[in-house]
Order: sequence, then structure tokens, then C-alpha cells
Amino acid sequence: MFPSVDHLVAAIDDYLDTHNADPKPFTWTASAESIIEKVERGRVALKQASGQ
Repeated sequence: MFPSVDHLVAAIDDYLDTHNADPKPFTWTASAESIIEKVERGRVALKQASGQ
């Protein structure tokens, strides 16, 4: 919890400064096909859970 928006913004800025001081490139490991399959499974599960 933050006492004000200014404190929240300062905390975010501190976090970004710390983590961007030594950046590492992000390497995507999932294929587009595997992501799409997971999305489809999630949609099916959501429809089943909602009774549709």
C-alpha cells in the first residue's frame, strides 16, 4: 500500500531504474501454435465453467 499516488510513482520509478540498470534481452520460448492451443483450451474451459 502506498500513502499517495506520488509514493506509488516513485516506487515504480525506483523499480524500473533498478531493473533497467543491467537489462537482459527477453527470449520468447513458446511457439505461436502452442499459445493459440492454450487460448483455445482456456476458452473451452471457460464455456464449460459458465454452463454454455
